[in-house]
Amino acid sequence: MSLAVEVVLPEGRYEAGDVEDRGRVEWPPHPGRLHAALRASSCTNLHDQVLRWLETLPPPQVWAPLTHAGQREHSQFVVTGKVTIGGGSQTHPGRVHQQRRRTSAFVPQSGFAFVWPDIDADVELRRGLADLARRVPYWGRSSSPVLCSVPEQIELRDGWVRFAPTEPGEPGPHPLRVPFPGLTDELERRYESGQWAWEAWDASGWRHYRPVDVEEPQDTVVPVESGHGPMMVFTAPPGVGVDGLHAGALVAGMRSVVMARVPDPLPPEVSGHGANGRPHLAYVPLLDTGHPRARGHVLGAAVLFPRHNRELQAVVAAALRAEQRPIHVSLGGISVALSPADLSLVRSPRLRPGWWDRPASLWATVTPLVLDRFSGRGNEEDEIARHCALLGLPEPCSILTSRSPLIPGGARMSRRNLARPEDRRPFTHARLEFPVPVTGPLVLGTQRHVGMGLCAPLTEGEQPS
Repeated sequence: MSLAVEVVLPEGRYEAGDVEDRGRVEWPPHPGRLHAALRASSCTNLHDQVLRWLETLPPPQVWAPLTHAGQREHSQFVVTGKVTIGGGSQTHPGRVHQQRRRTSAFVPQSGFAFVWPDIDADVELRRGLADLARRVPYWGRSSSPVLCSVPEQIELRDGWVRFAPTEPGEPGPHPLRVPFPGLTDELERRYESGQWAWEAWDASGWRHYRPVDVEEPQDTVVPVESGHGPMMVFTAPPGVGVDGLHAGALVAGMRSVVMARVPDPLPPEVSGHGANGRPHLAYVPLLDTGHPRARGHVLGAAVLFPRHNRELQAVVAAALRAEQRPIHVSLGGISVALSPADLSLVRSPRLRPGWWDRPASLWATVTPLVLDRFSGRGNEEDEIARHCALLGLPEPCSILTSRSPLIPGGARMSRRNLARPEDRRPFTHARLEFPVPVTGPLVLGTQRHVGMGLCAPLTEGEQPS
């Protein structure tokens, strides 16, 4: 006997943004999103009992197409929920209309399903779950209507594959949010305090999934992951043109503010002191780079979190969002305010995590790479290759070094412009080609945690200068 919740998309449209990059569609669907949708529709004691029972079950399988049929971005003006003096909306007093960017995907109307293969629910709980599922009106956004049901039996439909959870701690290609004991109470607490529901998932609420019964092509190349994954993006004020030359001072100031805002005891991974070899946060500038007209000015900055350390990400992100005020960094007597980005509004792709973390075999430094040690002139390539090996990256096929940037918009820096100018070790720009794709974001060198050695992916059609 099995238990399943089937989700049908009558309009074939799926609008649910990825947690780590709102510019991408979440796929495969997260079981945690199902739990949140059910909680939002709950209205009886039986519904509450069902939700708390679902928390205790093992993560379900996800039956869905292997990939969605296509993704597109669009923008629209919507009424914001915040009331302001004056407002501006002609139909909602005290409110304003604001442009929002949305990302949607096309999925067959057959939709997808969440399946617990070996769960035999009693009649009352199954009846309560069926009634609760019928009340769910949409998935992700209201523009993505759904019809949810609890079938007595379910079979794989044409085009579906089974995504199964890996064993706890085992890696997999798809990290998904899953329910965990106490999730219902946490969602209620966040709703009452006006906080984002997706922040309820800490490290214990994620599980890696992988497709099963799918024959992988023999020549499939699996990208190698860099040490950093999720990005928290901050934008510079419109009209403020900070030259990339000052990127080192910018992220050094940002790091100081972040450390001050994270409550004690300060995790060693935030400052890097006492981390004992564990990956820690990196603070990087986001420059206008990688296209023919790139000016190399600062668009914003980002905090890069160590890959798979969800607990650290939750602690730091909560502390930075709780302040409700920008990060002010002083540059030569001028204060630059960096504000948490609403990724549905940003226009430049360079402010989207998806541009920096896409897999690529060819990478070029945007800010200079500071070498780990002195190795004599002419040995920079060998030293960079050694450094890549220490970071668990594949040995590059080729390395080209230069005192000038090798990508349009790269920062031209002298030693006094580095984040740590007192460091006397050599530095250089570089272009690296790996034998297999590497998934970013990618930062290299001894000052990689303070903005130096930030690399940009170069894909087909984007060639370095």
